Amino acid sequence: MESFKTKHVNSKWSLSGLAFVIPFIMVCIVFASKKITPFGSHNLLFSDMGAQYLPFLSAFRHQLLTHGVHLFSFGLSLGDNVTPLIAYYLLSPFNLLVLLFPQNLLPTTISVIIIFKIASIGLTTSIFLRRVYQSTSYSIVWFSTAFSLCGFVAMNFYTIMWLDALILLPLVALGIHRLIDKNRFDLYIVTLLLSIVTNYYLGYMTCLFSVLYFCYLIFKNSEVRFTATLKQSLTKIRDFFSASLLTGGVSAILLIPTFKAMLATGKGTFDAASFNLLPTFGLGALSQLEPASSNYLIRIFHYPSFYVGILVFLLLITYYYTEEIPQHYKNMSAGLLGILFLSMWVRVLNTGWHMLQQPAGFPFRNVFYFSFVCVFLAFEAWQTHPGKVLNDMQKLAVIGTAIGIIVLGKIGFFIDAKIVGPDFSSTITRLAPPIHLTLLTCLLIIIEATFLFLKRQTYTTLTIITLISFAEIGGNFFKSMYGMAFGNQQLYSKYFQIEYNQLDKLTDKDQSFYRLNNQSSLVDAAMGTKYNNYNDSLLFNYFGVSSYSSTLDNQTRDMLHRLGLFSKNVRRISSQGISPLVDTLLAMKYTNYPNQPSPMRNPNYAGIGFSTPENLATVNLSTNIYQNQLRLLKQLNAPAQTILPPTILSEQVTRSQENPTNYLHTLRLKVATTGPLFGYSSHVIYPSLRINGINQPPRIHATGHRYLMKFGSHRKNELVTISFASKHQHLSHNTQFFSYDEKKYATFIRSLRIRQFKLDSVSTPTHISGMATGTTKNKILFLSIPKETGWSAKVNGKSVQIKSVASHLMGIPLKQGNNAVNLTYTVPGFKAGAIISTISLLGLCLFTWQVRRKK
Repeated sequence: MESFKTKHVNSKWSLSGLAFVIPFIMVCIVFASKKITPFGSHNLLFSDMGAQYLPFLSAFRHQLLTHGVHLFSFGLSLGDNVTPLIAYYLLSPFNLLVLLFPQNLLPTTISVIIIFKIASIGLTTSIFLRRVYQSTSYSIVWFSTAFSLCGFVAMNFYTIMWLDALILLPLVALGIHRLIDKNRFDLYIVTLLLSIVTNYYLGYMTCLFSVLYFCYLIFKNSEVRFTATLKQSLTKIRDFFSASLLTGGVSAILLIPTFKAMLATGKGTFDAASFNLLPTFGLGALSQLEPASSNYLIRIFHYPSFYVGILVFLLLITYYYTEEIPQHYKNMSAGLLGILFLSMWVRVLNTGWHMLQQPAGFPFRNVFYFSFVCVFLAFEAWQTHPGKVLNDMQKLAVIGTAIGIIVLGKIGFFIDAKIVGPDFSSTITRLAPPIHLTLLTCLLIIIEATFLFLKRQTYTTLTIITLISFAEIGGNFFKSMYGMAFGNQQLYSKYFQIEYNQLDKLTDKDQSFYRLNNQSSLVDAAMGTKYNNYNDSLLFNYFGVSSYSSTLDNQTRDMLHRLGLFSKNVRRISSQGISPLVDTLLAMKYTNYPNQPSPMRNPNYAGIGFSTPENLATVNLSTNIYQNQLRLLKQLNAPAQTILPPTILSEQVTRSQENPTNYLHTLRLKVATTGPLFGYSSHVIYPSLRINGINQPPRIHATGHRYLMKFGSHRKNELVTISFASKHQHLSHNTQFFSYDEKKYATFIRSLRIRQFKLDSVSTPTHISGMATGTTKNKILFLSIPKETGWSAKVNGKSVQIKSVASHLMGIPLKQGNNAVNLTYTVPGFKAGAIISTISLLGLCLFTWQVRRKK
C-alpha cells in the first residue's frame, strides 16, 4: 500500500512537471526560431506591448524599488487615478519578475513572463484533469498543452494581463467540483478572488462562467426533472451563490474605485448598436478549428479563435458519437457549449460578456471558456477508449464530421462575404485560410484519427500521436506570429539607457514641479511598429501630457483636445498640438527636441499654478481652438492682440496630380504679428503638408483628425504659402490660422511668474501644499492639475470648494494676502470599497466556519 502511494505521488509530480515543461519548451522553441529575446535580438515591442504594457511595467518596477507607491500619478497625462490601471494591468504576481532584471532588459522580462504564464496554464489544466477524473495518465499532457496553446493564447499571448485568467480558470472549475462533491469552498473562494484581482475584466467573465459551470454540474449529476433537481440542490445553490457574492464583495476595495474611475473614461458611454440581436459572425468561423487559421495581421478583426488542436477536435466529436457516455451527459454538455457559443454569436450577449462594451479590436475575448469545455469533454471521450468502443462506421462518422465541418467553414467564408455585402466582403475573404492549409488539415484529421482509433494503443502509437499533436499545436503558435513586426532588443537596450540617463540628469538637477514635452524618443528606432511616445512619461519617470490607456480620464482628454492637442480616440491623447498658452497652462518647463544633447528650457513656463482673476472659472471650452485660446488669454488679462489671425490673400483649389480623387489646397497668408504661426483643420491629409514649398509632415499619422499644427515662426507681414491635399473641395469654417505675438506673450509670462504658486518641497502626488497670494483682482489660484473627483482643498486651514477652470483644471478660491493651500487626494470609492470588503471578509469567515461546523 505504501509503495502504491509513493508511486501515485511520483506519478502526480512527474505529470504536473511535464504539463508545465512541455508548453514551456514549445514556446521557447518558437521564440528561438523567431529570434525573440532572450533567444535572439528581437523583442515583442509592437502594438500595445510597446505603447502600453512596457511603460506600465516600467512605472510599476520604479515605484516598487523606490517605495514611492501613490494612487494618483502625474505620469498619466496631466494626472490621474492609478487604481484602474493597476487593477487591469499590473496585479499579476508574475509581474514581480520585473524586479529581477535591469530596466533596459524589461522586454526580455516580458518574454520570460509570457513563457512562464503559458507553461502555468498547462500545469493548472493538468491538475484539473487529474483531480476531476482521478487519472494520472500521461495523456493528460495532450489536453493541458492544447489548452495552454489554444487559439486564444496564440492570438493574444502578448496581451499578457489576460493570461492569468486562463491559469486560474481550471482551478476555479476544480473548486466548483470540490464544493459540490465535498462541500469544500476554500479552493473556489481563493481562485475566484485571484481571478477578479489579477484582471477584473476577465475575472468578471470567469464569474459568469462559474455560474454556468456550477449549473452544468448540478444538472449533469442529477437524473430527475428540473424542478426536482432544484429542490434537491437548494442548499448547494444557496451556498454557491453566497460564497460567490461574498468573494466578489471582498474584492470591492479594488472594484468600486476602479468602477468609479472607469465611468470617467470614454468607456462610460454605451452604444445602442452593441445591444441588438444580430449575429456577430457566420459559418466562416468554423475554419478557426484549423491550425494556422489566424495570425497577427488580422488581430483587430477576426472570427472567434476556436482552435484547440485536431486531437481535441476529433475527440470532442467522438464524445457525441460514443455510446459509453450517457445521453444525459451529452445533452448537458451540448447545452453548456451552446450557451457559450451563443454568448459570442449573439451581439447583445457578446456585449454582456465584455462588460457592456464591444471590444475595440481583439474580439471574442471570452472564447477560451468555450475552448476549456472542449478540452475536458475531449478528455472524457479519450477515457472511454474510443478505439475499442467505437465501431468502424462510428469512426468513419467522426472523421467525416470533422472534415465536413472544416469544408463547411471554408464555404462559409464566401457565404459570409455575400451576406455582409461589397463594402465588407474583402475584409471577410482575406480571413480565409489558403486552400492548401485546408487540405493539410483534412489530411491531419485522417492521420490522427487513424492512430487515435486503434483498438490497441502501444508506446509507439502514443508517441506518434504525441509528436503529431505537439508539432501541430506548436506550428499553429508559430504561424500565429506571421506579420509581427518585432522590435530590436539590442537597440532598445542601448537607446533606453542613453535616454534614461539624459532625462534622469534633468530630474536630479530640477526638483520642482514641471512637465516635459518629449518630441524626440531614441527608443523609437527599437520599436517594431510606429511608436508615438504616448507613455514615455511612465517609461522614463517624468511628468508629461501624452497618455494611451483604456483608463484615460475622458474629461482631461477632451479638454486637451479642445486646446489643440491630438487625440485619435478616447484612449489616446498626444502632446502634438502644443502652443505657448498650452505650455503655460500645463506647466511645460522643458522640451526634448530631436538631436539635442539635453531637454531645452521652455520660455513659456510659469510654474504649477498662479493666482488669476475669478472670471477664468467662467470659461468653458468649445470645439473652436482659436476662440478657446482667445477667451482664456482675455480672462487671464493677457495684453490685447496677443494672438491674431493672418490675412488670407488667396486660396487655390486644384485636383491633386498624385491622386485625382483628392483636392490640392494652396493658401497664401500674410502674417499679422511676429511669432509662431498655428493652424488647424480636420480635412488635411497630413503627409502632403508643405510650408513655403517644403514638405513638413507631422510626426504622427493624424489624417482625418484635427489638432493644432505649428507652421514655424514668422515676422509681421511675412508671406507664407501653405499647401495640403484634402478629400474636400471646400474647407469648413473649422479651418483657422493664428499667430502669437512673441513680445506680448513674453510680457504676459513675466506677469504670471510674479503671482506664481510657491510649492512646498514636501509635496507628494497625493498631498500638495504651498503658498499663494490673493489680491482684489486675482481671487483664484489656477493649478495645472485636473479637477478630478477625489481632490479636496483647504485654504488657511478651512475647507474650500474647488472650481473648474478651462473645463477641467483646478481653481482654488483665495483670500487677500498670503494663503496656505493644501490639497489632498483620496481615491473615490476607496472607503466604501474598504467597508464592503471588510464586511464581506467577515461574512466569508462566518460562512466557511458554518460550512465546516455542519460538515
